[in-house]
Formats: sequence, C-alpha cells, structure tokens
Amino acid sequence: MIMEEILFDPSKRFSSESLPAFIEHLDRQMADDNLYSLDNNIAILKLFLLYPKCNDVSVCEKILIKALTRIPQPDFDVCLFQLPLSVKRDPSISSIVNLYNLLQDCKFNDFWAALKKTNFAMNKGVITGARNFALEVISLAYHKISIADFIILLDLENEKVAEKLAIEQNWQVANKFIQINSNLDTKGSKSSQIDKHMRPESIKHCLTLLDSIGKIPGIRK
Repeated sequence: MIMEEILFDPSKRFSSESLPAFIEHLDRQMADDNLYSLDNNIAILKLFLLYPKCNDVSVCEKILIKALTRIPQPDFDVCLFQLPLSVKRDPSISSIVNLYNLLQDCKFNDFWAALKKTNFAMNKGVITGARNFALEVISLAYHKISIADFIILLDLENEKVAEKLAIEQNWQVANKFIQINSNLDTKGSKSSQIDKHMRPESIKHCLTLLDSIGKIPGIRK
C-alpha cells in the first residue's frame, strides 16, 4: 500500500528521496520469483534519468533480469528504452541484452550456453521464464520431438525430468519421443501472444528456423 501511494503521487514518484523505497521493493522482487512490479522498476529507471548521479548499473542489471523473466511480454524492451547509451554499453548490461536477443531469435542452445557464463546463471526466475517461452515455441513448431532434442532446447538435467515436464504440458511420452497435443484454440492463443510481443525481425528469424527444422543439428521435427 505504501508503494502504491508513492507510485501514484507525482511529488513522491519523481523525487530522488523515493529511490531507496523503490530499490528495496526491487530487492524483494529479486528474492521472490512470484513478486514483480514493472511500474516500480520503471519508476527507478526514470529517476535515474532525472538524477544521473544516482544511476546504479547494478540496479539496472537487476531490473533487466526481472524483465527477462517476462518474455514474450514487452517488459524488457520497455525497460531497455529507459537506459542511456552509456549504461547500455556496460558489459554487465550488454550481456543481459544478448540473452534477451537470443531468446527473441529462439536460439535456445546459444541462450543456455551464454546464461551459464553470467553471475545469475542459477536465477530460477530467468530459467523458468526461458523454459516457459521455449515450451510455447515448441508447442507451435512441433507435432513430435525426441526427448533428446527436448532436453537440449530446455537445458534439462535428464530424461526423467524431461518426461515429467512434458507430461505436465499434457503431452504424450513414448519410445523416446514426445507427442505434442494438437489444440488449435490453445495454439492460436499462444501464437497471437508471441506474434504480439516479439519483434518483426525475430518472428521472421523464427519462421526461417522452423522451416529448416530437420537441417539444424539437435533439432528434428
């Protein structure tokens, strides 16, 4: 309630004195995967623009990490737009932007490899968000996928974990393959969400990728 009072009171929202409260709420978000406030995080970035001396790259990094968990929602682009060029050029920020671009382009293998090189490689929110997005793409791209490829695309530990996750999606598992249930209504809804929030060039790349399935190592339809 206190945060809402600050957010909806212009005299407080745009005051540098509110930064500690906003950042404290961001830290709570980092500690709880189920807690998220785009309004709070955008408020921080706007204050950084208004008061450049208050800018903290480590805080910007946290905000982008939380936004990354929301893909394919446009939160990441919204936050990135608030960052000055000097901050975007920071290695810690550019590495997160690279992760986002890899997800946007559905380069899941490259995403997992790049994620493991970061200091937030074990962030459950990022891992879960990326896997959920990959599951949506897989549900649109495949009628059937081998468990081996499923493990690679989602960076899963083993077949047992892969089978459990597939069953949770109401997909059938048999003979080392996963049969993706065909549900036109569900797929149409997912497709519209992905089309709505992915950049046009990323959609084009994704379509090219799907057209070439069977030619790319590790991906077979």
